[in-house]
This record gives sequence, C-alpha cells and structure tokens, in this order.
Amino acid sequence: MRDERLVRRALAAMFSYAVGRGRPPTLDELASELGLERGTVEELVSELVERGLATRDLRLTDRGRGMIRVGLIGGVFDILHVGHIETLREAKKMVDVLAVVVARNSTVRRFKGRDAVMDERDRVRIVSSLKYVDVAVLGSEEDFMRPVELIGPDVIFLGYDQEMPPQLRGKIPEDKVVRLGVRVDNVKTSAIIERIKRGRPARPAESPGASPG
Repeated sequence: MRDERLVRRALAAMFSYAVGRGRPPTLDELASELGLERGTVEELVSELVERGLATRDLRLTDRGRGMIRVGLIGGVFDILHVGHIETLREAKKMVDVLAVVVARNSTVRRFKGRDAVMDERDRVRIVSSLKYVDVAVLGSEEDFMRPVELIGPDVIFLGYDQEMPPQLRGKIPEDKVVRLGVRVDNVKTSAIIERIKRGRPARPAESPGASPG
C-alpha cells in the first residue's frame, strides 16, 4: 500500500481539478498536477479504484471524498497583500484542499460601494496561482449558496474581520464555520487604496499574530 500522504494528495488534486474545470482530470493532467510519471500515476489510480476511493475516469467516490478535508474561504482579493497571504496560509494548514470563492465585480459594487480595482477574471487568476490555494472560482451573482453547494466544504473559514454574507446566514451550520485569528496590521485594502489616492508612502506590514480577544 502506498504512502497515505500521496493517496490524499491524489484525491485532493482530482477534487480540485474537477471543481475548477468542471470535469475530472485525464491521467496526463493528474500526473502533471502531482509531478509524477504517467506510469506511476496509472498504478496509483489502480490502487485508488481497488480501494473504492475513485473510479476509472478519475472521479472521487463518496469514500474517497471522505478521506480529504475541504475548506472554503471567500473574499474580494482586489489588491493582494500580505494579510491575504497569511490568512490563506493559516487556512491551508487545516485542510487538504483550500478552495477560494472570489467575489464578482457586481458583488463588490453592491457590498463595498465601489467598483473593483481589478476585474474579476484577473482576480481569480491571481488567486489561483497562490501556493496555498488549490482551486479558485468566481462567486455567483444570483445565489451565494451556489459555489458552496458546488464545493461542498467540510469547513468555511472567515477572516478576523469578515462576517458571513447575509445570504448565507442560517444556511451554514455553526460547527462548520472557523474564524481565523491571523491579523496583519497596516494592510487593509481600503487603507491601501486611500494611500494610493493621496500619494502617501507605503507602510511596512507588521508580523502576523492572533487578533486580540
């Protein structure tokens, strides 16, 4: 039997690929995701199938899905800063798959009272490239529950200053919600935008730490 860490990595990669692309990966795509030779991945998939963790077409079974822990976190990620990175890093420590839901342009306008600095397509591409993020998807303009249902997370993370969107309140069990205590001073997006407008110099971010209280 293979190292269970590799088994979980493979299951996590298959899950993330399916969420992000809307279909399971091919053998070659899975090999690329794992950084392994195709022959090695073929043997690995055969073992997953024998153990009832995946199907031959690289879809997770319920048993396979139960072997990995999936976390979801949402946000605008308009001007990416160290506070975002530290929050994502802390969340990733707790899960096998960290899925990020990136707010749509219209959602930013509705809740922030301003236009997004960067287009939603650019924001989701940037977030997808981060090492702590396994998959990033755009949120829904009509139904905030849609990406939650698509991903089916075991846990939903909130940043230290985030609140559950009104559309999701009462729909998410409280025991699924984890508030992250990471806080980095001097790095709020709104403050960065104001400094840019006023031409003020950048201030160094302080070391991350637990939020007070």
